[in-house]
Amino acid sequence: MPLYTPPTLSGYNSSPPPDDGTTVTANQVTWAKHKDKLGDPLKTFTESMNTNLTSTFNGLETKVVDGTRFPAFSAHNGGKVVSSGAWVAMTPNVEWFDTNTNYDTTTYQFKPLKVGYYWLYAVTSFNTNGADTGAAIAIFKNGSIYSGSNSFSKIKGPDGSTLGISIGVLAYANGTTDYFQGYLNAVDAAITFGSYEFMGARVV
Repeated sequence: MPLYTPPTLSGYNSSPPPDDGTTVTANQVTWAKHKDKLGDPLKTFTESMNTNLTSTFNGLETKVVDGTRFPAFSAHNGGKVVSSGAWVAMTPNVEWFDTNTNYDTTTYQFKPLKVGYYWLYAVTSFNTNGADTGAAIAIFKNGSIYSGSNSFSKIKGPDGSTLGISIGVLAYANGTTDYFQGYLNAVDAAITFGSYEFMGARVV
């Protein structure tokens, strides 16, 4: 639905009102002055304001809901076992949605074709394997851990625990070559990660 619907202008009379039967000329002259000096300018101003507001608000609506201008995606997959000591790419190959076809379910890369800043988020869970088992999750940009702040998250827990872990970053994409991926790491010992999800969207 449109964000703004202009009101209908009512009560504007472009025809002379009836005279009082005695001062015909005076009535007509007075009405003409009011119409020319007040009624017509107000009518023109109101109609112009409605036109501009309609164009502005409905233009904003187009920008907000247009998935080609503001790409967004979400993909997921089941669990996997990761050996300790190395970053391993997440492999979410089932899409929930992909508004501009910028996510590749074979390379697991999000390569947005619109320049801008993107919110990227990855989430999973894991089962600890031994005391103080740790896991990490990260957002990679162009094959390396993204250099922005809070680019990876790390957590440890006692043996026999199931823990959730996630990471979210705001990153710039040049709209041509930049791409992003979610990565996992088993810090202390091999870990069985549960289902995971990788998603992102342009915010500006």
